[in-house]
Amino acid sequence: PAARSTDRFLLGHFGTLYAVKRKAEVLFRAIDRLLQIYPEYRNRFLLELYGSTTALDAAAHAAMRHRDHVAFRGQVGYVESLARMCEMDALVLIDAFFSVEEDGLAYSPFLPCKMVDYLGAKKPIVGITMQDGPCADLLRASGNLVADERVDRVAFVLKRYLDRKVPVDYSVAAPYSHERQVAQMQQLVDELLSEKAAACTRKSA
Repeated sequence: PAARSTDRFLLGHFGTLYAVKRKAEVLFRAIDRLLQIYPEYRNRFLLELYGSTTALDAAAHAAMRHRDHVAFRGQVGYVESLARMCEMDALVLIDAFFSVEEDGLAYSPFLPCKMVDYLGAKKPIVGITMQDGPCADLLRASGNLVADERVDRVAFVLKRYLDRKVPVDYSVAAPYSHERQVAQMQQLVDELLSEKAAACTRKSA
């Protein structure tokens, strides 16, 4: 992996942000809020964003009072992104937000594939997601904290991670390990071959 870009506490967000549902604005506002309440945290951390961003996020960043606490690193390849994740002190997951009024959903039904990569990096995860759904469930099961779209809540959660007060249980990632996945795939292939052999035997009988 490349050398760390800073001695500050590194927060890393990896993946695409969208103009609708999945935006970084609440995170940017929370950083400003955190530094407003705790000015002694200024220059102690840096948020690095890897991947595509939107004009709305660029505008939200430009409106920040402490925009020097955020760095846009652009897109990187998948393998490099995994290496970069391992350089971070904590990773940030921004999930899509839904509502009953607009979407008919009171929870988030998705589990972002990025979550598996994050768990594999064995780093604490700042989860900005709805309180109910598989993403929130997995975050809590691993000892991570969940923040919704309330700026003060995100700021509080960020401070907990910056203070290194979030003990994480990485064992919950075991079902997603490549060893476990390969074993399950092999079992499935063996079962399919066995069924096919049995069908051929019945046909020839």
